[in-house]
Amino acid sequence: SPGGVGAPIIIEEGKADLCMGNSAPAKWACTDGILGHPPVTNVAAVVGGLDAPFINVMFTQAFVDKTGFTTLEEVIENKYPIRIAIKSTGSFGELACSSVLAALGVDYDTIESWGGTVTQTGSDAIVTLLKDGKADMTIDHIAAGQSATTELCMTTDMFFPQLSDEVIEKLLEEGWDENVMPAGTWRGQDKDIKTVGSGQVLLCSKDLPDEIVYAMTKAICEGKDVLASAHSAMSVFDPAVAWQESKCGAPLHPGAEQYFREMGYMK
Repeated sequence: SPGGVGAPIIIEEGKADLCMGNSAPAKWACTDGILGHPPVTNVAAVVGGLDAPFINVMFTQAFVDKTGFTTLEEVIENKYPIRIAIKSTGSFGELACSSVLAALGVDYDTIESWGGTVTQTGSDAIVTLLKDGKADMTIDHIAAGQSATTELCMTTDMFFPQLSDEVIEKLLEEGWDENVMPAGTWRGQDKDIKTVGSGQVLLCSKDLPDEIVYAMTKAICEGKDVLASAHSAMSVFDPAVAWQESKCGAPLHPGAEQYFREMGYMK
């Protein structure tokens, strides 16, 4: 798999019949196109909501102490020259950052016009920049326990701003799914943070026969316990909602839809 962003392209180009992706990029790929490609027409969903990652926004505590800003909205309102460290273009973490900024009405060029910086690099370098005081904040799309963020929070005091309800609503309209980052997910995070995310979805070619996709859907949904025992992140998987647009992004394959309707999950 090329990762959550490129999965629909791999299927559309006929390089795979099945590919793991993420729901929001799958929606964007189907509606507007993604990564410079036109909208895909041969991509469908089997099951979604296989895990529950989230958009994670973090300031360094040093930045909060210096500026008094405790929300990203305050930073934008004051046109503060903030230094952002994020993953490289094409990664899901970078897409998460650009989505959050767009919901706030700004982009990277806007930040830089205020004298701020946007550094795109790898996870290890992001940790180093924040630890060394050379960056003020980061935005990523991750799951609990992600190693780079765990290391960062263990070695650097971090602050976890809450996005406003208005921003979250805009992100939901763009295809993200509601989520909560529970208190204690990271060291220093002492309260629940409302956020959004884009869970894993199994995508397939529309050309796959209905009976094959039906059998896969049935096996995955009725084998939830086996999946969860192999991969703890899948313990959140709920077959009753695995068909929903917010979980899948792409339209359901008819074979998958048949299973969900037979089980009474879809009315």
